[in-house]
Amino acid sequence: MSAPSSACSAAPASSGGASVPKEKLNAEKQAVSSSPNHGSGKKCASAPRGADEDTQFDCLPAILVALTLPELKETFAPLCYESLTFPLLPVSGVPLVVSAFDFLARNGVTEIFVLIKGDEEGWMVKRVVEEHEETFQKRLRRVVKRGLRVTCVEVPTTVDSMGDALRDFSSKYDLRH
Repeated sequence: MSAPSSACSAAPASSGGASVPKEKLNAEKQAVSSSPNHGSGKKCASAPRGADEDTQFDCLPAILVALTLPELKETFAPLCYESLTFPLLPVSGVPLVVSAFDFLARNGVTEIFVLIKGDEEGWMVKRVVEEHEETFQKRLRRVVKRGLRVTCVEVPTTVDSMGDALRDFSSKYDLRH
């Protein structure tokens, strides 16, 4: 089952290395920006614009891995019990996952994909995200004057590494445009 691809379209990133002549990079930017498919498709409601061509984007997606991997359970064993998982650990009374939303939004992210497992831990994280989303959206509109789209993506309970989680996400969504 394939999920719809993201509505984000990003400007091309150049390598900017010393081995590539500056004229060639400028020619590549010109060719991409004048192509008929550049920037086509659905755009985000209010897209931030950078001062440089390389930082211009219509939508900036982020992937937030909000699941407890086996090595994290061992590392945070005194803090992470059955009722409290790593993504929900409070810092100044705010769960880590909500603090991550705030950080990402303040740095220009317009769409967040939250990777959760399809077990009890995943449902707890999803519930916390949904509970905090309305208040977060209100505060965010006041601070940075735009909304944030949050999508919870369920990965299989058999995922044991960051690579497994990202491969599963990649099979469901395509962020390249």
